[in-house]
Amino acid sequence: MVTSNRFKCAASLVIGLIIQKGGCFNSHTTQPFRRLSSKPSKFHQVSSHFPDYASTRRPVSSLKQSEGSSEDQSVGDFLSPVARKFLGGVSFLGMIETGYLTYSKLTSTQPQFCYFSGSCSDVLDGPYSSVGPIPLSAFGFLAYTLVTVLSVQPLLSKDTLGRSSDETDYDELNALGIVMTTTAMATFSCFLIAILTFVLHESCMYCQISAGLSLTLGLITLLTGKEEGNLASSENVVDEHQRNARFTSFIGTVLACFVFYSSVDVPTSSAASKNNVPPGGFSPPPIETTSSTESLQLARSIVDLDGKFYGAFWCSHCFDQKAALGKESMDIIPYIECSKDGKNSQSALCKEKELPGYPTWEINGQLYPGEQSLEELQEIVATERKTLS
Repeated sequence: MVTSNRFKCAASLVIGLIIQKGGCFNSHTTQPFRRLSSKPSKFHQVSSHFPDYASTRRPVSSLKQSEGSSEDQSVGDFLSPVARKFLGGVSFLGMIETGYLTYSKLTSTQPQFCYFSGSCSDVLDGPYSSVGPIPLSAFGFLAYTLVTVLSVQPLLSKDTLGRSSDETDYDELNALGIVMTTTAMATFSCFLIAILTFVLHESCMYCQISAGLSLTLGLITLLTGKEEGNLASSENVVDEHQRNARFTSFIGTVLACFVFYSSVDVPTSSAASKNNVPPGGFSPPPIETTSSTESLQLARSIVDLDGKFYGAFWCSHCFDQKAALGKESMDIIPYIECSKDGKNSQSALCKEKELPGYPTWEINGQLYPGEQSLEELQEIVATERKTLS
């Protein structure tokens, strides 16, 4: 009798599972539909012994729906794979451009095609082209590299099913990092374009290209909504985390722009504006160092080789070069002012020479860009003398 009752219970349980598998559930509860008769069925009697199973088991349709949403969910939470590919491609172009400008700046070589863009060299070597000894383009290169890596990295893992909560959190942090970086880049680019337009009054093809790329990155992340990575419409609600990330990045970048602008010397800043140019142009800062005997001998040797020194009144490296040689030596060496707002400007001659940057030495008809030590200048003089013998 005991065996028979156990068999009946087991059979009833199997029947109940089959009925559950068939989807016999009310849409508002996990309990099975009751029969019309007031007497409970065997299935109800058996399932009452297993309340945990009956209350926790998910219908198959619900499971399929959750799996489908996992398949539709884009990589990196609110950034779709398409958006990430665009971000990676645009930022990679920015890496190439800023990397080339950084190389040109560090090697004191003139970027190609600058002669198509007005005073491109003046801007790239101007007072707003670096932060201390570090070229501004180097920071741009790092920013573009960061966006490229963050954009591409989640795409390398195509399996979005069964992702752990830690992986999902990382995807969201990854996307928020892209939002903050691209917001900072777009904000700083607007600042630089304002400096270029309203302060320097110059044109620069490379600056405009970089600004366009940065603004494109910021626009992509701004228009990418949270719902399945589609472009946001007016009905999409911007995620609170995105708003906080953008706001924090924007405020931080604005403060950084203010500090950067304030760090430029006041005479240089006012000198860069055409509205403040005095009659005759701006004079370079006075040299207060005294020349040594070695420096005076070197200066005479440079003059004997028809040497000239090309620079700009606002160029800090030019001033350091003059200070290294001393006032008496620089009084001997011909100085060519290349800035069109400088005193006795010969900007046309500088463009004709296609100078790679400031300062640049011309010794025996050969150009030597960059700040040189006394020992390096002595070696240059010795080399050029050998060519004449």
